[in-house]
Amino acid sequence: MVLLMLLSISTEALDLTAQMGYEGEYTTNTARSENNEVDEWIHRPLINAGLTHQTNSLQASANYSARREIHSEDVFDDRTFITGGASITWQALPQRLSFNAFNTRTETSINSAAPDNQDNRQVSDTTGAGVSLNVPSFGAQYLQLDATFSRLDRDETGSDSDRQSSNLAYVLPFNNVQSMRVNLGYSDIDFDNEFAPDFISKNGNLQYVSTGSKLDIDVAAGFTRLERSLGRDDVDGGTGNASIVWRATGTTSISASFRRSINDNSLDTNRGLPSFGEQFTEDSALNEVFTQNNTELTFNTRLGHNEISLSGYLRDKDYEDIPRDELRKYVSFKVSRNLRPDIQGRVSVSGLKVDFDESSSDYEELRAMISFDWKQIRNLTITTSAGYTDRTADGSTPEYDEVRASIRFLYLLAGK
Repeated sequence: MVLLMLLSISTEALDLTAQMGYEGEYTTNTARSENNEVDEWIHRPLINAGLTHQTNSLQASANYSARREIHSEDVFDDRTFITGGASITWQALPQRLSFNAFNTRTETSINSAAPDNQDNRQVSDTTGAGVSLNVPSFGAQYLQLDATFSRLDRDETGSDSDRQSSNLAYVLPFNNVQSMRVNLGYSDIDFDNEFAPDFISKNGNLQYVSTGSKLDIDVAAGFTRLERSLGRDDVDGGTGNASIVWRATGTTSISASFRRSINDNSLDTNRGLPSFGEQFTEDSALNEVFTQNNTELTFNTRLGHNEISLSGYLRDKDYEDIPRDELRKYVSFKVSRNLRPDIQGRVSVSGLKVDFDESSSDYEELRAMISFDWKQIRNLTITTSAGYTDRTADGSTPEYDEVRASIRFLYLLAGK
């Protein structure tokens, strides 16, 4: 069905974006190693391509990026990475019944405690399809049913799995901006690896949502239970979230959130698409269940011609079966400014501290970076950057320092 819909889309209705380019990066420590510091140039030819299509009944988009990493030294093999995502939604009955299909490819680290080098990266690919049904009830109230089937594959670790999930929600709108929801969820995770315990997740919560021109509020409280195979103990507990976004002025906003969840680690890497040239640094160990408390705070404002962002999070993970409980503290400060109409500059400083309860693997990272975008030539963007990373660690965790500098040429072939 999805294939037939895609074939029926005329080329005139598609918006195409295409870019090609090259990035050259110099690093003083390509392996991010404590004792084997090798400096080299890394060459990255690249292609970005995107498609969008939107009508009243059909919305489709695709955005993928392919790059080849060519190392001037022999520390790592040359590799090709393809990341991005695509989705299509068909409104079979407007506001009532819709079908969707999607694919997401993200680059993730294999072990978040290890340095982020090429041997510690893999590509996670998620492909799936789903259906959403809205059934009117009393007045403005309605029943919403969502069901999704997906396949998760990873090219390095043995954590491939089939996943199916469904959610039933009863929505009680109070007015145009406030509503209450009763949510019931069910997930079934089936791993290919016979030694990885499959599990069923059941959850429910009561949720209140309010959106306005100045203030957004989202609060939910409920319960989650994970039932696992292979003799593993079941895991359950209270879960929920609370978030608030305050737009104090047209240029200043503050957001704060807290979330308590019970997860399996194989899902922890699915956090959207990385910006071009960036990598995710989330752990993707095989099927380790944990309870997580996550608190985040972000402040954005404009001071003169400067865009300023200050953010941070506190993340506490309590693993069920392995002695690897961890506490992460992160803070970041960013400033961007248009130096001229065709030149934008950015400066960022960030710090990360990770403490493990039952191991000598604690570490701290300090990163600083400055970059400039130059758009003097039509359709061509030139980006230069320089950065420094310093990692100090205890025990078996490697520590290192690194200086990086890069230049990137990105030429727009089609689109805007």
